[in-house]
Amino acid sequence: MIDAVVFLPTAPIVVPEIAGAAAPELDHLRAAADETLAGVLGPAAPDRVILLAVAPQPWDVTDTTNPAAGDFADLGLNIDLTVEVNHGAAAMNADWLVPLGLRLGAWQLQRVGWSGAVRAVAVAATATDAELDATGSALATDPGERVVLVVMGDGSARRGVAAPGYLDPRAEAYDKEWLESIRDGDPAALADLDRDVAAELLVGGAPAWRAAAAATAQADWDAHVAVEEARYGVAMVVGSWRRVPDTVSPRPAAAPGREDRERPLRRG
Repeated sequence: MIDAVVFLPTAPIVVPEIAGAAAPELDHLRAAADETLAGVLGPAAPDRVILLAVAPQPWDVTDTTNPAAGDFADLGLNIDLTVEVNHGAAAMNADWLVPLGLRLGAWQLQRVGWSGAVRAVAVAATATDAELDATGSALATDPGERVVLVVMGDGSARRGVAAPGYLDPRAEAYDKEWLESIRDGDPAALADLDRDVAAELLVGGAPAWRAAAAATAQADWDAHVAVEEARYGVAMVVGSWRRVPDTVSPRPAAAPGREDRERPLRRG
């Protein structure tokens, strides 16, 4: 059973060694991520953490006796990740590399001292809604295990002329849509985001959010957003959902009153 969800950014610039001289500009975001993640993991440690990210190909592995720790060597950095993201039965070869989103998630877990079990799941950026729903639903199938789901993903990378994808005037409104869904603890609204528009706006987290929505659809959630911003032209969020006790029923399609609002960037 998923007890809590943490939403974290995947922009590599969050790592101080990658940010270089600009690292202090994101001290507040790193501090918020540390506090949010430690707050969810600390009071009563879960049985397992599931890292959920997006990658070119699907990726799903669990702890094994022959783990392969991730690092950032491909980015030119000598940072070993002691929270091991494992390759399971996959054969190691020169082209094998843990998806970046999962490595960043492992780095976040390392920062707060997590030493428990970790499962690493990456959904394909091109996965269909049905495939993402199936993946997400499968993450919540063991009611006897307490799980914290750590969802790695960013919003639009088109929030300014210096953004990785340059400026798109639609990006800010779209980011407000998914941020509102996270702020409201509303899996149904998060699942309802238009992924075609997300792809056009370079919303890298959209597939992971869809899977997370399916994983959390059978409960109500207390939500908190610690940081939301679009520094460097990329929308980022640090937030958390905590399960409301004794809720196992599907949520309504939208929170009260939200159906009266215009939602032009969601599916019609």
